[in-house]
Amino acid sequence: MRRSVVPRRCAPRRLRRTGALLAALCATAGLVTGTASAEVAGAVVGRVWFDRDGDGARDPEEPGRAGVVVHALGVLAFRTTTDVNGEFRVPHLPVGEYRLTAESEGYEVIGAREVVVQVGAEPVDVGFAQRGGEISGYGWWDSSGSGAFDSGEGVVAATWKIAGFSDYEGWVSRQVSAPGQYAFRDLPAGVYRVEVDGPGWPTKYRADKDMRNSDVLGVPPSTVPIRVAEGQRYPYVSAGFTGTRRDVELTRGIRTCLDQEHPGGSPTNRVGAWECHGGANQRWALHWLGLDRVAVVNAATGDCLDQETPAGAPTNVVGAWGCNGGSNQKWVIGSSAYDRPELLVNAASGMCLDHEHPTGTPTNRVGAWWCSGAVNQEWDIR
Repeated sequence: MRRSVVPRRCAPRRLRRTGALLAALCATAGLVTGTASAEVAGAVVGRVWFDRDGDGARDPEEPGRAGVVVHALGVLAFRTTTDVNGEFRVPHLPVGEYRLTAESEGYEVIGAREVVVQVGAEPVDVGFAQRGGEISGYGWWDSSGSGAFDSGEGVVAATWKIAGFSDYEGWVSRQVSAPGQYAFRDLPAGVYRVEVDGPGWPTKYRADKDMRNSDVLGVPPSTVPIRVAEGQRYPYVSAGFTGTRRDVELTRGIRTCLDQEHPGGSPTNRVGAWECHGGANQRWALHWLGLDRVAVVNAATGDCLDQETPAGAPTNVVGAWGCNGGSNQKWVIGSSAYDRPELLVNAASGMCLDHEHPTGTPTNRVGAWWCSGAVNQEWDIR
């Protein structure tokens, strides 16, 4: 005869003989179902840990993963949760075969997802290796101003902050102060942004597109959002610092820059795409407003990039107007992959910043149009 037993006051008094044994399982492992007359003899102990080097063996510096639900199916079905050290123990189990799994959503599984054990008189020891994502890098003083970490340049101390939404665990935020190199390890899959508080202004942004470059920009200095897949690593997310503030250009290729138009030297509210000349009206400061939103502020005028919405109705016109905090002046920044050109999507309309090509030939006009995936809606930041 099969009976179900749940924690504490779940067993009627007439089952006292078997109830004492199963109550121990209730208290230890949560929901338990099985045969009341089964022989109680063994135990399962184990751990879930972050296998940072991916070798399937737990090293002393590899921490356990707390709060993981472990499931088993066999003579009894049970589940339990790992403690702060990533360990679990289920005593008083009937002899027999059990199949164990540990929940792993958001993490890479190293080795087998399911472990089959034969429980007998001696405790059975099992382990589940999982690997989280990692973002790491270093800060340095860019004395050459090149935007790349050159020979002879020294690392600097900085405070690094990471924050973002994980796919399964909600909001994640951490902070570390590091004398040079830093690392955020064991991250669940999700989208994150890394801010840094260092000794100066950020240097040129991604000057040479390799591992030695600087990956932060804006106010405060920050990376663009980074999508971290299960177990994915970004080992060179770094920041160079200088003593001079440097705003960025938003370019199409290497020749055309986003430009607050100044015909005759007088600023207007018009924004276009014109040949890059290094003027302040072609430089923009990105002010971070959240995980993936920025205000794009012109360095010459202090005006904000604005999808014009007269009377509250969005148009396709993009201009530069006094910053007012409106959602039509907020832009969601992102790309198809890290180190790729960015899209700027208006937070109010969902339309993309677009270098207009109405007949396939580029114009000097910039507008906001439905996102199409075309290259004229991709912007390099430099």
